[in-house]
Amino acid sequence: MSDQLNRRYFLFLCITLILVWGSGYVQREIRTFHKSEYRFLDDFKVYYTAGLVARSDSDRRLYAITEVPDVQNGSGSVVINPQLQPPDPNSTFARYDIESNSQLQYLYPPPFAIAAIPFTYLSFENGSIVWHVLLSFFLIVAIFCCVSIFVDDLISKLVITVLAFAVIETSVPVQDFLLVGNIGSIIACLCAIGLFLHKRNPTLGALFFALATAIKLTPIAVLPLMIVRKQWNWTIAFSLWLALIFGISIVTLGFDNHYEFVTKVMPAMAGGLPVDQNRSLSTFVHAIYTGRFLIDADILSPKELRDPTIPDLTFKVLTLFAFASLFGFLYVRKKINIVLEVAVVLVCSVIFSPISFRHYYALAIVPVVIAWLHCAENEDRIPVLAALSAGTVMVLSVVPSYFAAASESFVVDFISLGMMPAGALLLIYVLLFSSSCEDNLTGYTKI
Repeated sequence: MSDQLNRRYFLFLCITLILVWGSGYVQREIRTFHKSEYRFLDDFKVYYTAGLVARSDSDRRLYAITEVPDVQNGSGSVVINPQLQPPDPNSTFARYDIESNSQLQYLYPPPFAIAAIPFTYLSFENGSIVWHVLLSFFLIVAIFCCVSIFVDDLISKLVITVLAFAVIETSVPVQDFLLVGNIGSIIACLCAIGLFLHKRNPTLGALFFALATAIKLTPIAVLPLMIVRKQWNWTIAFSLWLALIFGISIVTLGFDNHYEFVTKVMPAMAGGLPVDQNRSLSTFVHAIYTGRFLIDADILSPKELRDPTIPDLTFKVLTLFAFASLFGFLYVRKKINIVLEVAVVLVCSVIFSPISFRHYYALAIVPVVIAWLHCAENEDRIPVLAALSAGTVMVLSVVPSYFAAASESFVVDFISLGMMPAGALLLIYVLLFSSSCEDNLTGYTKI
């Protein structure tokens, strides 16, 4: 880069880092004085209980859903959306939930419960400490793998990784997943490793995407991209790895858990959860339809059971249209860069997932790092750098949430809470239309 371009790039980079770090610092100070208002490691409590159920010698039923009579059809039953709902008190999960006392339901694919088993050989307190440390470790590995795609020199890799982690660690998604003990950094780490290995060993890289999909289904959105790009070795390997993982899971946990997850748990969550914590497109479709955002208490109240047909159908149609348009666009254009395109798909998988709490945006950290490193080696114009800077701040900064918390206006809430998905859209713009996207098939370029 020329000196002028260097100054331009680093100006936007410095502004972005200061804004992200500053908002994270403020968030920590506030939490220091209001610890009682926050839940600690609630998600890990669920994982711990799921591990206890998975290693039990008798009944290993993981899911504790509640079914109620179907009022509309007059016969049969429907599953209440299990997000934020307590487990059925008569379920196996509820009986094992005494130690961690999560008071929530396990909603992940069955294979992840097997991965949680080793933590159950520790006390809950010791297991939570190990888990909390590992979450930060996985985030560091994710950043390091992203940096390694673009940078050859080991010292440079380490310096960039440390600087990036120091700022990103203060961001909203990271602080949230550390607070509740969510798997966000694990999914980001697996995807980053898979992306790093794609050029070197596609078969092994596909394994890490398969592991991520077996833990949380959203990374499966990468599969259609690989088909569009005719990455047949990766596609076949991914399918076989995923079949192997679920095969082991079925043998270990039984077919019933998998059948219940596919036929009951997934459909019940498919419409989303229109609470202000959920930064998915589904929430904003519901908000437009109802004129307000719900809160946790609303969801737990029977009075808020609603007919979700119109907003749910609208969200599903928009999601289908968005992904079809994206893959169609990538299919017809000549510019090919697998790294950037996978990053775009990962961002889309977050905002178009029915459920995307703030900590789910940890997966967007991978595209954020990739976008900044890609722009560092290209002569991008000021509008592109401004979009990258704004998108990064909107996804990682806590400031927009303060405006929503300080206002009772639906319009202000809608704009403030929409900052994260809007920032994700800006990242997609940068990744798709930044300079010098036309590389070889793997799209790996080095700084």
